[in-house]
Amino acid sequence: MAFQIQPRIAGAHAVADESAGESHAPVHVPSDGEGIVRPFIVGEAHANASKPAGDGEGIVRPLMVGGAHANASKPAGDRERCVPAMRVGGAHATADRSADELLEFSFDHVCDGAHEHLRELKIVPVVAMAFCPPGGLYLDLLLLIYTYASYVGQIVTFVRHNDLATALLMSSFMLMACYYTYLTFFKEGLLIGLLSLRKRVQKSVCTGIEDSEVAFLFYYQSSIAGGLGGLVAPYRILCIADLGWLSAANAAISLLLKVKGLGTEMMKTHLGDIQQQFGSAAVKNWPQGGMQCFALQVWAISTVGAQLTLSAIVACVWHPAIAALLLFPAAITFALANSWRGNQFTCLHWFMFSCFEPLHLMAPLQSSVFGLQQWDPKVKENLGNLPGWYHCLAQAVRLAAIAGLMYIDCPRMYLGSWQLQPMGRSVLISEFFEPVFGLMRGKSIGAAAAAFQIFVIGLASVTLPIYLCGLAFLLATNTHFRSGRPDDSTNESMCTIEEQAKSYVASKLYSRVRDVEA
Repeated sequence: MAFQIQPRIAGAHAVADESAGESHAPVHVPSDGEGIVRPFIVGEAHANASKPAGDGEGIVRPLMVGGAHANASKPAGDRERCVPAMRVGGAHATADRSADELLEFSFDHVCDGAHEHLRELKIVPVVAMAFCPPGGLYLDLLLLIYTYASYVGQIVTFVRHNDLATALLMSSFMLMACYYTYLTFFKEGLLIGLLSLRKRVQKSVCTGIEDSEVAFLFYYQSSIAGGLGGLVAPYRILCIADLGWLSAANAAISLLLKVKGLGTEMMKTHLGDIQQQFGSAAVKNWPQGGMQCFALQVWAISTVGAQLTLSAIVACVWHPAIAALLLFPAAITFALANSWRGNQFTCLHWFMFSCFEPLHLMAPLQSSVFGLQQWDPKVKENLGNLPGWYHCLAQAVRLAAIAGLMYIDCPRMYLGSWQLQPMGRSVLISEFFEPVFGLMRGKSIGAAAAAFQIFVIGLASVTLPIYLCGLAFLLATNTHFRSGRPDDSTNESMCTIEEQAKSYVASKLYSRVRDVEA
């Protein structure tokens, strides 16, 4: 889907029908998000989900209820937008064809020089395959297919061990992700959906600019299936004493893929969300900007790895209800912080949103370390630039509670006719450390389960210090993260780079249109 570049008042010069004296100007609005379905939209947004992908109106976010379009009906001067205004550039210099039409025209041939032009702007272009380091859109699609396959493998493992409740729960998470993928691509039929997906993948590879609907294909798996499943599957795998080696290997690989996927989604939010390609390029213009992006990637992956492993260990040592309860401070903080900023959604909506996108409970997604915006094309608002200390306070409460619970020992107790299993420090030692020592002594019974326990503890030991040190460093030194202060110059640079890249691609495609029509 293409980007729409809105006219604005540039400096003292009025554009279109706007007067120069207006205090609020129309801004550059990236519209690439408007064709994607996000879960749990209620009300008007669901009407858009019935439209075919690519019409610009199918993308919705979870729990965006009711008046998702209320802000769109207001005059441009009445909208509250925390984004820098954007100039009208060369994307409109394409005669009688708009950039939208050009970007949907044809991709039978690669746009000559498109990738080179993007690299000149310090944009990392989307490529089909890369070998050093391994990457590319085709490899990501293969990993996506494998991730769903490993998800099915874990469901089979739970069924084989008579854990039907977990198997049903995991199936519901996966089906939820598949359902919203269906709404985005396959509403008009399987063949039409596959052709649309093929065209969008080809568009991304040829132009080097990531198509938002392809990006949301990964989002559905990561944030919904990966986020919810990542909080459930590792804990239930740890509870299986006679785990097979194949199941243990699949569970470990699946956990790593969840960490990678969620970490990538977290990094995107800090780089501008749907504008992340251009936000990354803007940050690279900073001194040591490339190193800062790499540090952000390491910290994002470590954050997700620490959160998922800690949740699994707490659920195993105490109870899954305790692990879920410890996420409530982050959920309440997230809901209050978003409702206080005065948008059209209530505190309850934001609370439910965080429950269906649990990555918001694990990481500060709305507090960019670079001060970049997170423009949401569906709610017509900047959802970023929230103070990060809100989330950090909630995480401090959670981590302090976890540390205390790991120290407390709760032996077997009876509450009337109810018998409570032992919990606490003794379970941590017996369930995690003793099997590890037994495996080191060559004990073969439960070896696969012990190996998976070693993997979980090892992952937590590596990622938790990086997560805590990074969080403390950002709180102490980064005002963009701590207080939510936007960086107007970097936001303007991001929008300028986006416009230049889109204009170049549109001009190349327009030349091809003229050649074909001639």
